[in-house]
Amino acid sequence: VCQNFFIIRIQQESQQHTLYAHWTFLHEHCICGGDTAVGDHTVHTSQVFTAWNGTDAISYTNKTAYVYLSQNVTFNSNLVVDGTTLYLCLNGKTFASNGTNKITVKNGGRLVLCDCAGGGTIRGATKGWGGTCVYLYQSTLDIFGGKITGGKVTGKGGGGAIALDDSKCVLNIYGGEISGNNGKNSGGAIFLNNKDKKGGTVNMYGGLIANNTATNGGVIYSACGGTFNLVGGTISGNKANNGGVVYATSGGVVNLTGGTITGNKATKGDGGVINMAGGTVTISGAKLTGNTSSQYGGAVYLYNGVTVTMTGGEISSNQAASEGGAVHVYGTSTFNLSGGKITGNSSVDGGAIYLNREPSVLNMSGGVISGNTATGNGGGVYIYRSGS
Repeated sequence: VCQNFFIIRIQQESQQHTLYAHWTFLHEHCICGGDTAVGDHTVHTSQVFTAWNGTDAISYTNKTAYVYLSQNVTFNSNLVVDGTTLYLCLNGKTFASNGTNKITVKNGGRLVLCDCAGGGTIRGATKGWGGTCVYLYQSTLDIFGGKITGGKVTGKGGGGAIALDDSKCVLNIYGGEISGNNGKNSGGAIFLNNKDKKGGTVNMYGGLIANNTATNGGVIYSACGGTFNLVGGTISGNKANNGGVVYATSGGVVNLTGGTITGNKATKGDGGVINMAGGTVTISGAKLTGNTSSQYGGAVYLYNGVTVTMTGGEISSNQAASEGGAVHVYGTSTFNLSGGKITGNSSVDGGAIYLNREPSVLNMSGGVISGNTATGNGGGVYIYRSGS
């Protein structure tokens, strides 16, 4: 918990015999803000933060600084974290772009965001190429608290809130909120750029990602691979034409071991949660529920070359307007089911799973497919062609 101490010094003026009290304000709490214990952050260590007005130069000691925002501010130049580590507590205040500027972290730098007071906000740029709130270049962003919102892409890039420029970039989400951002064509919240053709890593341990929008990838867009690990937290209400949460065109890794993904939509295409070509998906503990697509795959749409392994978790109450209420497997993709449950999903054909085009494959060695509904064919599983 944030602790604010007043250190009082009492001195006596000998001639007037008057006591004077002088005090110094200390802003002290753990780097997480004091109350977050998820992922690899389970031990709290107290740290004193220095007041920062949001515009003056930040003083670093051994390339590290701990500051808290002392007032609401609109910044007129980029906040640059270059090869250093900046711990920034929003302290319930707003750090807002002037419309074009953003935060950039580069050259092995690290930015750690928290908000000990609650209500703290980073409001992104409304014009620009992408990563309109925070842009990472070979660097790391840790989010423990605060809301990242209001970013809007107007150029050819992506990431309404955050962009990861290369495979050395890491985004760790422990808490806080990423909401209300618009990635235009690519990634309502997060964009994995293809500078080195590999993509970065996104780890979500807690927090909320909600109500972001883009043409493709309501939350994450990747044209170059990369990794998304969902361990905990909630992803809800995001929208895109294709891939309500994740849209990946050239492989990548998606690991869903925990957390809840609900109420996301593919509004004009496929995959209420995932729309993916190539790569791998594992589902072992997450809950994918109440997502929708306007065509194929109420939760998951697999294009050519994707392998999904489901050993636990739940895909439930999702809906596709056409095929595969839970999962649509297309072409050379494979869905391996050995645990977990797929239940209560609905579509026209393949209430749970639709196999489309040879040699799409479903291998079921365990788990449950039950209570799904098709108004046409295959209440549970529909096999479209003999080669599947």
